[in-house]
Amino acid sequence: MIVSPSYALFGTRLYAYLIDQSIIQGAAFLLLLPFCGGLWKELSGALSLQPETLMQASSFDSLAASIAMAVLFFTSFQFALGVAYGTLMEGGSWGATLGKKHCGLCVTNLWEEPIGYGMAAIRNIGINLFVVALSFDVMFGLILVPFYLLPLVTKRKQAWHDIVAQTIVIRTQPL
Repeated sequence: MIVSPSYALFGTRLYAYLIDQSIIQGAAFLLLLPFCGGLWKELSGALSLQPETLMQASSFDSLAASIAMAVLFFTSFQFALGVAYGTLMEGGSWGATLGKKHCGLCVTNLWEEPIGYGMAAIRNIGINLFVVALSFDVMFGLILVPFYLLPLVTKRKQAWHDIVAQTIVIRTQPL
């Protein structure tokens, strides 16, 4: 008799994701904090200008460029940190991030074997694309939402990044 694995439920996966995002966001904030002095100086200088001065093209363009560069830098850093964190944790012996481990989940291939760092990297690039998309364009990010809701309707409870990487998320502990 073949026993099918106990696939992770959507709510449990979401909870694990939120834990992991808290870890990644906190780490990104702490790692980038020393570099924020220049940006803060630029923003506080621009905000202290009189409204008529701020609306001059050069002042406004400088402020807009500073904000755009900060968002681009932070989002790129967060993407790289998220991919590295997920890849190292899921591709290693645990087969799970801290959030998944806390929730009793594990990422495996379709045959319930460890996925390794290559599959973990593919999977985590897919996961973190959503964060990047939302950072730059809310409408594009919202277009991606159904792909992350696939675990609600697929047989193996796979999101699009699981399908692409040929992975499944299973429960390692009973609820």
